[in-house]
Amino acid sequence: MRRSYDRAFIAANHWHPISAAAQRRFAVLDAGSWSEARTIGSLTVIDGYLKRFSGAPAGAHLDEAYAAREQTLARREAQRRLARLGGYDGDSDGASTAALRRAIEEYQYVASLQVTGEPDTRLLAALDAQIADRVGTRPEHLKASRTGAPTLDDYRRIAARLHINALVLPAIQAVESNGRGFGASGLPLIRFEQHVFSRETGGQFNRTHPEISSQTLAPFSGQAVEWRKLRCKACTKGGRVSAGPRHVNIYARRAARC
Repeated sequence: MRRSYDRAFIAANHWHPISAAAQRRFAVLDAGSWSEARTIGSLTVIDGYLKRFSGAPAGAHLDEAYAAREQTLARREAQRRLARLGGYDGDSDGASTAALRRAIEEYQYVASLQVTGEPDTRLLAALDAQIADRVGTRPEHLKASRTGAPTLDDYRRIAARLHINALVLPAIQAVESNGRGFGASGLPLIRFEQHVFSRETGGQFNRTHPEISSQTLAPFSGQAVEWRKLRCKACTKGGRVSAGPRHVNIYARRAARC
């Protein structure tokens, strides 16, 4: 109540000598509030400062606060996008934390972007492109143009497209498919896990689609059956394959989450 009175008094009587003490109190309050907002750095705290000190008399740090808000919004967008790709598991509040800077630096490094630890338009564009690539993938898109062991150039090209370390790919191929990766048809060797699909969809398809959604893993019945399950899953998800480990081919999904 005292602070509200001081601000009203300053605004109405800034010319009066008595307002000097109130102005000093307001300046101290303004400086302390901005210092706290800048230290915490979240969008909520910065918006709180702007709401509190945008009236008359205005705070001394409004220009800094508006500039900080723009950068905070960019950080929040980076947090949300990195979280969708599995590269960040912190809060999406726009705060500049060590975890976020590390996640951004790692992504910028593997994506051949300038490593700054801060979000920019190139980073957000690269993240959007990778998310769009995942969301738009259908089972029929996963057929290889040729079969056989990938070459070193293949690994490098795929790793660059997925923004991951190229050394991860041969390790995944060796573990998940006994070093083969693709079958004679050109399709990736997969293992559809019904219990994982059931868990990710809250069990809503357990009764209507028991062949793809159940609490237990069915015995392996061959690649033709596994691919039928995956295509059926795509139908239940609106015709799109959701990104996630062990759900589709070892290159475009499992590797991207490592």
